[in-house]
Amino acid sequence: ADATFKKVTALSTYVSKNRKEVLDYFKSIAAQGQMQVCFVMDATGSMAPQLATVKDNILSIASAVVGATSIETRFALVAYRDYEIPKPIEVFGFGGPSELAIALSSVVATSTSRSDTCEDCFGGLSAAVNKLEWSTPARVIVWTGDAPQHGSRYNGGADDNHSGSTVTCSDFAYGAAQKNINMTFVPMNSSTDVMIAAMQKEFAEHAAVLTVANSRDLVVSVKETLKRTATMTCTKLPESVCGPDVHYDIDPLAKFGPERKNTEVLIPQSCPTVGGTHPLDILLVQTPKMATEIRTIRLGTAPFAKGEMRYAFHCQMEATKFFRSWASEKWVAKCPIRARSKLGVRQMRIQNVARFMATEFCARTKKFPSPLNWKLEYVPVSLLKIVDKGREDYWMLEPHIPGTYVKYNNNYGAVMNALLPSNPLPQAFSHFSFEYSAGRLLVCDIQGVSEGTRYILTDPAIHTLDPDSLKDDTNMSAKGMAAFFKTHVCNEACSLLGLPKRRDLADLAVDITSPLPVMGDHSMF
Repeated sequence: ADATFKKVTALSTYVSKNRKEVLDYFKSIAAQGQMQVCFVMDATGSMAPQLATVKDNILSIASAVVGATSIETRFALVAYRDYEIPKPIEVFGFGGPSELAIALSSVVATSTSRSDTCEDCFGGLSAAVNKLEWSTPARVIVWTGDAPQHGSRYNGGADDNHSGSTVTCSDFAYGAAQKNINMTFVPMNSSTDVMIAAMQKEFAEHAAVLTVANSRDLVVSVKETLKRTATMTCTKLPESVCGPDVHYDIDPLAKFGPERKNTEVLIPQSCPTVGGTHPLDILLVQTPKMATEIRTIRLGTAPFAKGEMRYAFHCQMEATKFFRSWASEKWVAKCPIRARSKLGVRQMRIQNVARFMATEFCARTKKFPSPLNWKLEYVPVSLLKIVDKGREDYWMLEPHIPGTYVKYNNNYGAVMNALLPSNPLPQAFSHFSFEYSAGRLLVCDIQGVSEGTRYILTDPAIHTLDPDSLKDDTNMSAKGMAAFFKTHVCNEACSLLGLPKRRDLADLAVDITSPLPVMGDHSMF
């Protein structure tokens, strides 16, 4: 009890001394966009008949993306040609849609007298990865072309004056992975099929992302890719990796493996209050005590899905006391992608804090008119102790959520605008968590299933003003809080809750030393 009290006191001291940190981070965010998109285009002579259409499509994509999400987007352009052309590569830095239009107007298709079919595609992609100033959390390269790269590995048998080229995509694939840049290719014809197949294998070796867009519905296909990227959970670089990232092939139809007898299921217990200390302060600094139940389980032989942080496996298991109220016959076991000791324990703590905040939110909204009184709840989470080849890992275990999975916001200010009019509660909940905690934390990355008059949620991210509280790769601290308020527009639920508008820089400063509010009339405890 004394140790917990000291930790809570240390937390209060930290946040009291660091009020200005929020404003400093907010100012840094206000000066930059939150998603960067670089268009890489083939500008050789063979593209001349299609160049005007490609330019129009790029501008249409840029316009569609700006309207699709609430976050600011900056655009860059790289035009590439072949080796023999005097100015083979042009690079135009990041700017707004108008700067992109000016850059596009200056690009002219250029040929050489020694033309062959293949082009210096990799020169353009390398320039995009290495010569541009990438600074935002969401980063995308959209590449379009009608001819493959030089070299027998990529040319697919096409006419190639440099078929002996040993250039590979490994260098910029590695750079894209290190800088978290996702790449999407828009094929103009089938001549690039062999190149893309080879590139995808090399990208996978470096954990880089290369997808192929549907060229028949180009604008819609690329816009949806960029929307998904914009709402991805942003992560910091891992600080203490215990081993390489875990890799599994996804198989939605995977069968169950053999029984794992005597598997420990670790169940969190309620945290007792200490000397009148608010339960939220306890949750922020203390790992709950765990009760252990022994169960026989069976896991899927492969994950059925993958998120930014975890693989999801189907799990068979008899019910535990902890989950009995959910009456679920299906379970999900989540394996951390980053192989780090007891990462699951930290993520369980994050979800338990979000559960507490959700019960406090609902205690205040239950008398509001529909749909503002819908229930918002996080599924309960426990841990599976998985032992393989002498190594212990802790996986998260939770009931399976049936239905259509939706992400309402991410952890860096992105909001799904199309969902806002009929779904005001998720955004209001994130705002409420900041006010309830007197600026100590903000719950975001709101995602899950809408079922009747309730939201069933999982996998939150929580930003804490003290970066060492609920430490996790998704915790962007004050910078993440500032990103939320940069795009948040208060809705009717915010107004009924009496939440102050915090769009201006000065409004983000809060009295962090103020006491936390009295708990609602029901709680998870």
